[in-house]
Amino acid sequence: MAMYDLAKEKKSQKQQDLERRVLYQLRDRKEPVNWDELYVHFDLHRTGDIDAVLHNLKDGHYIAVDEDKNVSISERGLKRLSDAMF
Repeated sequence: MAMYDLAKEKKSQKQQDLERRVLYQLRDRKEPVNWDELYVHFDLHRTGDIDAVLHNLKDGHYIAVDEDKNVSISERGLKRLSDAMF
């Protein structure tokens, strides 16, 4: 059971780190980034980890996605970074 908890904690930590990196990338770019470009940038080894991260950020309203799949950081995402909520 402890090994499962450790693996689950490690996966959660990895996802939080990736969420933080995506938000910093969007903040620093200061312009919308295409959803597919984020996939290429953050998932070089095609693990699929970025998919869950982007959807979690979108569902939590930390990022905004327009009809052309351009992604930008929301005010809530900026607040999450400034409050170090990771």
